[in-house]
Amino acid sequence: MSYTVKNADCVKKEGAERAKCMEKLTRGYPEVMQRFHDPRNYDEKKADRERKRVIRQYIKDNKLEVRFYKDSGWDKVEVD
Repeated sequence: MSYTVKNADCVKKEGAERAKCMEKLTRGYPEVMQRFHDPRNYDEKKADRERKRVIRQYIKDNKLEVRFYKDSGWDKVEVD
């Protein structure tokens, strides 16, 4: 069984609406929200690793059989 994310509503929102959506999306992982919003911490490679780690943990927490994730316009990425 596989799952496909067809839509990420947070991306479509701006400002306070986006922040509220991101808080809901990262509920249970407050350090993720803090890390992603502090510009001093931004390092593209580090952000990519952290994103993959969070996705991997979400998959594990929810007992999903997901092997890849993909952003529109980009190649799929194996979760490991």
